[in-house]
Amino acid sequence: MITTSQGRETCRIVVGFKSTLDIDLSIRAATVLAAAVEAEVVGLFVLEQAMIDLAGLPFARALSYGGSQPEQLSSDSMMQAFNRGALCCRRALSQHAEAARVKWSFSQERGELPATVEAAVATGDFVVLSGERHGIGVNQLIDQLRTLPPGPRGVMVTLPVRATPVRGPVIAISEGDRADEEVVELAANIASVTDQPLILFVIADTSVEADEIAQRAQELAGSNVLVAAHHFIPGAQNSIATGFAHLSPSFVVASGKSQAFGDDDAAVILLRAANAPVLLMSPSTGNDS
Repeated sequence: MITTSQGRETCRIVVGFKSTLDIDLSIRAATVLAAAVEAEVVGLFVLEQAMIDLAGLPFARALSYGGSQPEQLSSDSMMQAFNRGALCCRRALSQHAEAARVKWSFSQERGELPATVEAAVATGDFVVLSGERHGIGVNQLIDQLRTLPPGPRGVMVTLPVRATPVRGPVIAISEGDRADEEVVELAANIASVTDQPLILFVIADTSVEADEIAQRAQELAGSNVLVAAHHFIPGAQNSIATGFAHLSPSFVVASGKSQAFGDDDAAVILLRAANAPVLLMSPSTGNDS
């Protein structure tokens, strides 16, 4: 198992919020990851300064769902709405974290969500990014993912799809690189805490290479986790996406610089196809164990 006993400082799982929309998926995924790496979940609610400033303009109005007349906004009313949202997020984080028996904390700050969350992430932490699955939502997530400063141990991307969590296998994607060893170990940890099987998607030119990578993955996962391997040739993103659709994973773990997710267009296809939280490990983490 990957634990903080391998010479690492205690890491955290940093989750940013700006509303109460679809927060359960991000929080559930964060608490599972926290249990797998013995980390604390840090919830950060961002009161968007641009929205507060906009609400203070004399012509600012809002039309609520089901409302017949627009209501005048003010900076105070926007702050009150943000505070209510923060309270809901804190309550949801508390419930999920206590159910998963992991440590948690919560705070709120004014600012803009990406920059505020990035500033809160320390070296070795995990950060959770969430967004919309349809339209340009995934592309915006990719942009945010690519522009994150170096330091996070990994980035978990969540896209709201299902109302209830999936009880499917954990999928690890490996090309046999040194950096993929931590990918496999972490996927095995998640499989252990969720009591799900671990499936390895091996990207290799030949079946002989694939078998060697799968054998090494089983050694890394340990005897308590059985690894089932599937072989894909390089560049077979559509086949991997089909594999996701067929297996309905509960988590996907890969290197952020892998062939599968290193290319933007391929990453968009796979993030949509996964229908599950996707944890992308920083390549540098594979070299410091």
